Amino acid sequence: IFVEGETDVLYINDVLEWIYTYDEDAYPLLTSESTVFKDFGGVSDLQGFVRSNYGLIRKEVAAVSLFDGDDAGQKSISALAGYFGKKGGYNSNRDYVLIPRGMAIESLYPDDWIKKANKENSTWFSKWVLDAAGNISTFDIKDDYKKSFMRLMFSYSEITENWGFLDKWIIVLDALENALSLQTS
Repeated sequence: IFVEGETDVLYINDVLEWIYTYDEDAYPLLTSESTVFKDFGGVSDLQGFVRSNYGLIRKEVAAVSLFDGDDAGQKSISALAGYFGKKGGYNSNRDYVLIPRGMAIESLYPDDWIKKANKENSTWFSKWVLDAAGNISTFDIKDDYKKSFMRLMFSYSEITENWGFLDKWIIVLDALENALSLQTS
């Protein structure tokens, strides 16, 4: 599994541990010892790696990229789809998975947790937009604060009694598991 950044791997591993405590058989491919998560330090580096290597890799091993749904992630996917258009394609939920709602991986946590983080640590955010209903429309976290935000989300998950915080994560993990399954079959 190729991801944009280091925190992406940490998020996924933490969520998989939560799910494993509830269901040891969930996500057999994602939790397999042969599955490796590789981060690239950003979307442009991930895009460059995929462009340079995916044509060779795809015939040898199941490999799925996880992109943030923000503008940068969507532009990278468009560029890769264009590049691989005549070379076997670059297909959604097979070759890559896109984080829903046009946002980054951090958006997979409950909106009330993210709003609380913004209220207590507004300097962490470089963009913060609410819609007319008060729902989060979009947000960005400054690179220097991504790990602080991650630790805060982990602390919220440790004290919550509501496993519903996993709902958005399960959608993404299901898509990753299914993409790996399609490629391995």
